[in-house]
Amino acid sequence: MGILKLLVYIAEEFYEEKNSLILIVFLSTFILTITDLIGPFNTIGSGTAALKEKNDELYKEIKVYREEHKIEPIDAKVDRVWKAIPGYNGLDVDIESSYKKMKSDGNFHKNKVVYKEKPPNVHLENLAPIPIYKGNPEKPMVALLINVAWGNEYIPTILTTLKESKVKATFFFDGSWVKKNPDLAKMIYREGHEIGNHAYSHLDLKKRSKSDTIQELEKTNALIEETIGIKPKWFAPPSGLTNPLRIFQ
Repeated sequence: MGILKLLVYIAEEFYEEKNSLILIVFLSTFILTITDLIGPFNTIGSGTAALKEKNDELYKEIKVYREEHKIEPIDAKVDRVWKAIPGYNGLDVDIESSYKKMKSDGNFHKNKVVYKEKPPNVHLENLAPIPIYKGNPEKPMVALLINVAWGNEYIPTILTTLKESKVKATFFFDGSWVKKNPDLAKMIYREGHEIGNHAYSHLDLKKRSKSDTIQELEKTNALIEETIGIKPKWFAPPSGLTNPLRIFQ
C-alpha cells in the first residue's frame, strides 16, 4: 500500500471513531519524521553538487586567475615626511559569481570575471589627527582642492569648466567669504562639489592660540551649515599648520 493510501485509510478509521485528537497527533508525528528523513539527503545532495563545482576545470582555472591578479589593499599610515597617507582598496576576484557567469558554456572568459573591492584594515579614521599632504601613491587619481577666501568673479567660470570636464572638487570656504557670498556658496554646493572649512578670516593660525583657532573653525562651520545645510568634515588651514595638536589636543 502506498504512503498516500495508507494515510487516507488511517484518517478514515480515526474519523469513523471520532477520535480527531489522536489523528492530529499521528499526522504531526508522521510529517516530522518524514522531514527528518528527507532533510539530510537534501543537504548531502547540495553538498555533492557544490563539491563537484569546486573540482571541475573551470572552477580551478578561475581560482588560478584569482591568485595571479588579486591586489592586496594598502593600509593608511603616518609617514615621517608626508604625515598621514590614506589607504587604498585592494581588488579580488569573486570566484563564485565569476563561475556562475561562465558555467553555461564551461569556458573561461576574462571579460566575465567578477571583481570585488577589498578594503584595508587601517583607514584615516584609525590614525591620530594629523595633516594630509598627499594621497596614496598607488592610486591613479588626483584630488582638486580650491580655497575660496576673497573675490567672486571667477567662480562661475570655474564651475562651468569643472562641469564640462565632469570633475568634482573640494572647495574650502573662508567663513567671511560665505557671509558675503551665500548665493555663490549655494551654487557651488548644488553643483555636487565637496565643501571644506578654510577658517573664518584667513589668519595665520601658526601665530594664534588654540582657542583662537577653534573659534575660527567653529564660526565657519556654523555659518556654512546655516547657509547650505551641511557641516564640513575637512579643514584646510590658511597658511599651513605646523602643529596640529594646537587644534586636536
